[in-house]
Amino acid sequence: MAMHAEFGFGTAAVRHALLVFVAVLTLAGVATGVLASRTLTLDQRDNLASDLERYALTAESGRLADAQELLRDRALLQAKWLLAVSLLGVTVVGAPFVLALDFVKGMLIGFSLGVLVQAYGWKGLLFALAAMVPGNLLALPALLLASVSSVALALHIFRYRLLQPSGSLREPLIAHASFSLAMLAAGAGGALVEAWAAPKLIGWAAPLIGS
Repeated sequence: MAMHAEFGFGTAAVRHALLVFVAVLTLAGVATGVLASRTLTLDQRDNLASDLERYALTAESGRLADAQELLRDRALLQAKWLLAVSLLGVTVVGAPFVLALDFVKGMLIGFSLGVLVQAYGWKGLLFALAAMVPGNLLALPALLLASVSSVALALHIFRYRLLQPSGSLREPLIAHASFSLAMLAAGAGGALVEAWAAPKLIGWAAPLIGS
């Protein structure tokens, strides 16, 4: 059985189709999150706005978490997401949960964006970009690519070990593990970017919603 490059299994067309599907699913999650933010009651919106304003004042005064502490926390969070996605694909039955996690990730982003835009308009949009782009610049693509690798592995196992038993799982498992480690490194890089850039950008954007 031929093993293909990059992810080590599956054709390039399959990987591309999976990537498009995962990206669209994540965007659907973003749209759902934005819509969900519109279901908040007035009291809930006021409470969230108050919390955001307190956070903005904290950021403006430079009293956000220490960069080293932020790096550790964000790197741990990214690692949890990526490990969950990578391990679920190995189980085969966990593949749908990989897609669910991608949708939830998009929904969290969309909900945060929706709340900020509803409360502060274009100022909220700028603040959202300052707060969310650094953390997702590398981490989100890493999550999507790890998801593609995980789902591709699950499909490979299902086809060649369950439907038509043949070949060895060693090579695809090694390829998936290697790719997952690369995505973990990318997630750690994203955490580093967030720890360095996000506090500066948030501090710059804080007056937009803290005033």
